[in-house]
Amino acid sequence: MGYVVLSVRCLLGAVFLTSAFTKLRNRRAFEEFTRTVRQLGAPRGLVKAVALAVAISEASIPSLLVSPAPLVTGIGLGLAIVLLGAFVAGILRTLRRGTAVPCRCFGSSTTPLGRRHVVRNALLTAAAATGLVGVITGAPNAPTAGGAVLAAVVGLVGAVLVVMFDDVVDLVAAPSP
Repeated sequence: MGYVVLSVRCLLGAVFLTSAFTKLRNRRAFEEFTRTVRQLGAPRGLVKAVALAVAISEASIPSLLVSPAPLVTGIGLGLAIVLLGAFVAGILRTLRRGTAVPCRCFGSSTTPLGRRHVVRNALLTAAAATGLVGVITGAPNAPTAGGAVLAAVVGLVGAVLVVMFDDVVDLVAAPSP
């Protein structure tokens, strides 16, 4: 289970680091994200606060996941679960309203939020929950160096696929007639 936890930590750490960076890299990026938060239906007076809270939460998760302390890692995984759950709820709400809102998950995308984003975030939530179970139950033994490297690589490759998710789906999806 230690390898799974390490892989999940690398996956989520890289995903949230990328997501936070793309929102906070400059003023324009944050303003685009703030517009998206407004389109998602955040209360008018709280749009900037919600956008900032999301970005700060995303930025804090990687630092929690690199901690050697299981409690801190567990808090990071728990925060990831809560944040991803909020994302799923927000996307589902947007889909029910029938509003086309661009996905600003990893930068300036024009792809509207859709079922694929619900699936992606649900899978990430499942990964975070699996990692949290592993942290709570405790790994039976420390990973070997080779196993740890492999687990980290698997997590990082998974993160690349998540960040490039829209492109991957567009690549493999059958074209519409």
